[in-house]
Parts: sequence; C-alpha cells; structure tokens
Amino acid sequence: MLVFVNGIPLVQIELKKPTVSVEKAFEENLQDYINTIPQLYRYNAFVILSNGGETKVGAFASSWPFFKDRKRTDEKDK
Repeated sequence: MLVFVNGIPLVQIELKKPTVSVEKAFEENLQDYINTIPQLYRYNAFVILSNGGETKVGAFASSWPFFKDRKRTDEKDK
C-alpha cells in the first residue's frame, strides 16, 4: 500500500498476515520492490512493516537493525 501526498509516494505500508514475520516482509518484499521499482523510492520518506501484532518503521534504504518498533504511550494501547 502506498500513501501519496500531492502525487508523491511518501509512505509505503507492507501488511502481512499474523503468521508471517515482519522481518520476512523486509527481506522478501521490501528488498524486491527496491530492486524492481527503484523510482518508487526516490521521494519515499519511510516504510511501515506490520503483521498485526508487531509493527516496525524505518527508511527504505535502512538495513533491518535500523527498523524500530512503533512506539506506544502505554501497555493498554495494545
């Protein structure tokens, strides 16, 4: 899924089913998109990877260790 602002793709959201790890979404899908359609990432600000239980946010050019957990204000926000 892409979020466009004034026609520019600024955010990519990759949603997986709960049984698929977020790291697998990074390794298989995101890396393939970057190699296949690099022009999509010219203006991309950040990428969101989620499987419903875990969400990571990072820049498209970041390696996996730099994708960070989505912050919650407290535990009841789950």
